[in-house]
Amino acid sequence: MNIKNVFVIAYASCLIAASVSVGHADEASAAAGALRPLAKGETGRVVRPSDLRIPPEFGVVSEVYDGGSPQVAVLIQDGHGIYPTQRNAADIIEGLIAGHGLNLVLVEGLVPDTLARERRQPLAGRSRSAEQRLADGQITGEQYLYLNSDYPLALESLEDADLYQRSLAAQAEAVRARGPALEAVQAIDATVSTLKPHVYNQGLALLDAYHGQFLARVLKSDQYAGKLCEIAGALGFSLAPYRDFALFVEVKRRGEVIDYTQVGQETSRVYQELFSQRRLGQGSDFQAFRAMATRVQQRQATQLEYHRLIKRLMDKAQMRLDTYPHLSGFIDYLERHASIDYAAMLKDMEAITRAMEQAVAQEGHEQILLQVADDMDIVTKMINLELNSEELDRYLADEARFSAENIVKRLS
Repeated sequence: MNIKNVFVIAYASCLIAASVSVGHADEASAAAGALRPLAKGETGRVVRPSDLRIPPEFGVVSEVYDGGSPQVAVLIQDGHGIYPTQRNAADIIEGLIAGHGLNLVLVEGLVPDTLARERRQPLAGRSRSAEQRLADGQITGEQYLYLNSDYPLALESLEDADLYQRSLAAQAEAVRARGPALEAVQAIDATVSTLKPHVYNQGLALLDAYHGQFLARVLKSDQYAGKLCEIAGALGFSLAPYRDFALFVEVKRRGEVIDYTQVGQETSRVYQELFSQRRLGQGSDFQAFRAMATRVQQRQATQLEYHRLIKRLMDKAQMRLDTYPHLSGFIDYLERHASIDYAAMLKDMEAITRAMEQAVAQEGHEQILLQVADDMDIVTKMINLELNSEELDRYLADEARFSAENIVKRLS
């Protein structure tokens, strides 16, 4: 089979969730991503990673790396088992085949042996079957495209078949053992919950209650952050080392005092001044501004992109942003909001919670119960196959600590 091998990196993420409706791309994106079949004998067109275009209704290019090689690889990150996302992945791959001749798909997991036999069947019959099976989550987007087209497409697994099958068997065994293990965990958790009101002091109990409400999503991130700030103030606990958390709190507080009416009024004045005849007029800059405003209304562009364009146009027109304090402050707020690393901020929240728990715990038995509750959280995540790498390292460093016998002994 004449397959064009493809390597180096350009990343594309499928962002569509199950409830999103698909619209039309703007003319430039539609033209860049227009699909056409390969002509007979055509081998595809070599491209640089930066030349790849993904129609925005299918996904967005999030990172590009150009190593100078004529070979190109595209990494598509998608949501497993989500029908609209898998359809988008199929459409992205179709565009890469038709537009760029990239037709080798290296897949996670194993490629069923039956696919090649199915593809020899008439297209109409396998197309109907593929559509239903994709909707039912039985096949992936690339398998759907393989069955639903006659493109010169090859699917190859990246997995070691034996290792993959053994991994699946181990996971299945873990699932079978999960029920009894969770029953034991729930019994210990019930004991911990019963002991807390009798062991925890008032401050520790309050902090534990807020943390539980946050984990149960009763408190949102900004609400829980506010509670942590209140407790930190009462304790004299410094939050300065937790920079991502501090940035999150600062941005949320700034957002609460923004006068959006004043921002709107200043934006209107800037608009009138920008496109007056003595400034930029109503030429190409005006058209770009109107197009951006339309994209924001249709939720195809963000407020940050919109206001960055305003700032660029003001610079071009030699207008000073600082003469519009409300608009200037709002743009700074949007920039700082976009700079928040939410994963790092959530790690900071957990670190602050643990540090304050240790600071509030006054007695040895309070600290023991805190440690048991924390260890039980690790055990529960392990049983549910939800451990992150840091939690797994913590478990492997002292497995005996997490045994049922050890936990029961400490509770006793």
